[in-house]
Amino acid sequence: NSRKTFEDLKEDEAAAKLQDSGDSPKFLTHVGTLVDVLWTEKDLEGTNWDPGWYRGEVQRYDENDDQVFVFYFKDRAVNSLNATGAFADGIDRKSV
Repeated sequence: NSRKTFEDLKEDEAAAKLQDSGDSPKFLTHVGTLVDVLWTEKDLEGTNWDPGWYRGEVQRYDENDDQVFVFYFKDRAVNSLNATGAFADGIDRKSV
């Protein structure tokens, strides 16, 4: 089971654009949506964070690059990820 890092996802030019369908990650395009994003040990290398789910809020969605910008409450910083890739890999979910 090979997982892409967020950097790999950002560089994945072949990622499909979000589709407006029932099984799409459309929630990622809505500013203000609370999301949980899975960060792996590899993703967090060089930080003091532990792998796991981190809660954030969607700040912006760039349709041209299929990038979602998430404000993470833990470190009060914004990071981006490929929306379609993250959804396909199961590393993001809508917070309830």
